[in-house]
Amino acid sequence: MSNIDTESAGKILGYTFVGLVIVALVGLFFVAGHFVGGLVLSIMWKWFIVTTFDAPALSIAEAIGIILIMNLFHRHLVGKGETDDGKSGFKWLVYRSLIMPFVMLGIAWIVYQFI
Repeated sequence: MSNIDTESAGKILGYTFVGLVIVALVGLFFVAGHFVGGLVLSIMWKWFIVTTFDAPALSIAEAIGIILIMNLFHRHLVGKGETDDGKSGFKWLVYRSLIMPFVMLGIAWIVYQFI
């Protein structure tokens, strides 16, 4: 009987560890994604808004705040929950939060060369 109890406790601890790793990874992607988005927004703001309208530059922290506000309104207007179009997995999270901002920065850099 003690082997069964030990095995059950091991499984529970294993599931708990996996759960903590998943929560840590989601938190890491949340922080990294918002930092990358803030960095890209502050650079693009400097390229287009500051030069065009003579507005003050944004720090990364201010840009992250703007992104958080935009996400709040976007979720409110679009709706909550995940869609069934396949855009809710881990690959989509990595693409959307870490790769796509740099793709947009590259496109913006090309446009900036013509200003």
